[in-house]
This record gives sequence, structure tokens and C-alpha cells, in this order.
Amino acid sequence: MSTTPEYAPEAGDTLEQLVQQFTNQYAFLRELIQNAIDAGTKRVDVWFEFDPFEGGSMGAMRLHVDDTGEGMNREIIDTQLTRLFSSSKENDLTKIGKFGIGFVSVFALSPEAVVVDTGRDGEYWRILFHGKDKKFERIVLDQPIDGTQVQLIKMVDSDDYEKHRHESKRTITYWCKHCDVDIYVDNERINQPFTLHAPHVMTHQVPGTELVVAPADGPKPFYGFYNRGLTLVESIERDDPNDRQDHPPGIHFKIKSRYLEHTLTRDNILRDENYHKAMTILRSFVDGPFRKALFQAALEKGEDAVFGFLTHRLQGLPEELANKPLLPLVDGGRLTLKQLKTAVDKQGEVFYQEYGSALTQSLKGQGKIVLKWAGPEREPGLGKLLEHLCRRKDKI
Repeated sequence: MSTTPEYAPEAGDTLEQLVQQFTNQYAFLRELIQNAIDAGTKRVDVWFEFDPFEGGSMGAMRLHVDDTGEGMNREIIDTQLTRLFSSSKENDLTKIGKFGIGFVSVFALSPEAVVVDTGRDGEYWRILFHGKDKKFERIVLDQPIDGTQVQLIKMVDSDDYEKHRHESKRTITYWCKHCDVDIYVDNERINQPFTLHAPHVMTHQVPGTELVVAPADGPKPFYGFYNRGLTLVESIERDDPNDRQDHPPGIHFKIKSRYLEHTLTRDNILRDENYHKAMTILRSFVDGPFRKALFQAALEKGEDAVFGFLTHRLQGLPEELANKPLLPLVDGGRLTLKQLKTAVDKQGEVFYQEYGSALTQSLKGQGKIVLKWAGPEREPGLGKLLEHLCRRKDKI
């Protein structure tokens, strides 16, 4: 083998500033896994070793991230791995990243060294980065390498080693649980189904985009954005005015789409033209098949919660749904939302009773509509819907 020592071109203050942009020092694991996915790997293995020094608790931690992707040759190493802001991912919607700086994040953990073994086009290389001065060496390897193997070396004690293992797994699980490739941490697969833990979950797929949607009760529903399963952002906070404007109300949702990218700081979604394409797909599904399915669930199952969920789905209601016999009457029939709205506008009030009686018969004889309802305490969902219909002045 041969070796060529060099300085990383962007070493110094600029490099340190870029390292510091990653608020979570374990975010480098997300970046390395993202690079592996972009390289076409089918599996990523993250694993740990600890070699204690003699006569004490200190030792060398080796954190490995191995993939079987397409690897790198000398040209890619020189133009992308060791040069910031150089990336072949520009304008490629099959790639997750864009800015070409993810590898820099490996220095956030202040390692003593980082070793990258990789190969492509019959070339096999080891790039040895020195942690303190960011010098690196290119070493020609005699043995072939499948994909890319990254090894981070850090001096720690046994307690810190266990902390690094725990935090690494937690970080990887958060960012990579829905990845389209298999992710293993110490031989344990961490992938989870792409779904929501809520009632009335529905999924939808179009080329390049997958949705999972469920109705939500609270003022701050959950949402998550992903690209090829890699988490871009998850939150239940919707105080951002952009979120309130863009997100359909009254739903939890997850959206996995090739159109989505994270911002340079990795803490939010890049709201560009492609983002709005993805949100158009989401809104079309929510206002179409999802809304229709909720109406059908209310009709067939009569679950009270479903009526409450429908309060968010009344704007721009199609005639097909406005004329669906949905709301139970005390005499056994059903009333459409359009008929109820007309009755509310005419009567100025809504009569209800859980069971029929002489009084309900008398009201019916007077042309009044009486709903079969146990009241707002026992059936709050229908109460929300009725309150919404009585409060709003728009037509149905």
C-alpha cells in the first residue's frame, strides 16, 4: 500500500463552523446513513467495539458504519468526500441530500481519528482523517472493499462508551426507523412500519410519494416528513405560521416523498417548489378519498369520534357527501348534512333525544327535526359537528 498525506482543503474555522451547525453531536450517524442510501446500499450496519487499556477504565471506542453501496474512487474522494459543498446530488430527486457537507459531521464527536475504507472501478482506498488538525492521508489498499466502511475512533472510559452506544442507537432509531433499506445497530434491526398509531388510518401511494393519514382531535396533531424513509422532521408543534397555512387541519400525517429535502441546518423542511408538490398530493388525498372514507365510517360504524373528525372536512364539501344520509334521527331515519344545515338555519336550534318519546313524536308532528343523540358529554363528537354547523354561516 502507499500513502499520501494532505491537508483537508476546508480545514480550520470554516470546517469548525460547519461541524457546529449540527446541534446533535450524534447527527453524523444520520448523515453517514443518508450517504449510504444515496450510494445504493441495501443494508447499513452500525456496530461498536471497545478496547480497554491495561490497568484502567479508559480505552479506544471504535464506532463502525458499513454499507454495500457503490463506493468511491479517487475522483469522488477528491471532489466530494474531502471538499465541502461539492455534490453530485444537485437536481437529482432520487437523492436525499444536496449540500455535500454531511460527512463533516463525523468530527462533532471530537474523534481522535476517522478511517474511511472504500472502493470503486477497481480502485480501493483508505482515507485516514486525523481528528485534531484535520489532515488526511490517502492510502492505496491491496485488498478489495465492498461499498464504504467508516470507522470513528475515540478515547473514552467504559461509562462513556455505554453512553455513546445508547445515544447512537436512539439517534439512529429516530432518524432512520422508516428507511427503505435495512438498518442494523449491533445486529438489531431498527426499522419500523410506516404508519400512525391512531384510529382510521389510511395510506396512499403515487409514484415517488407515500402517505399515511389519520384523523386528529387535538389542536396540535403529529406530522412527519421523510425522504426514502429518512426522517427530515417530526413534530406536534404547529405554531409556525407556515405549518398552519400548509398543513390540512384535523389530521395526523406522515409523508414520504422524493420531493422533500431538509434545510441546510437539518432542522426543518425546505419549502421550495418540490415541497409544495408534495403538499398538493397530501391535500388532494385528504380532501378526496380520506374525507369520503370518514363519511363512510360515520355511516357504517356510527362511531361518535368520527362525527367530530368531520368538522374539519366540511369546507368545499362535494354534493355527493353533503347529500349522504349520515346523522341518526330518533325515529330511526337519517339526515343529510345539507338537510341538517337547512333545518338549523330555519329552526335556529337543534332538538335531540337518546330515545323516542311522546315529546319527540309531538315535535315531529310540528315539523321539527329530532336527532338521536345522547348529548355532548356522552357523545362529544356529534356535539362538535353540530356546534360547527350552527356556528358557521357558509352553505352546505
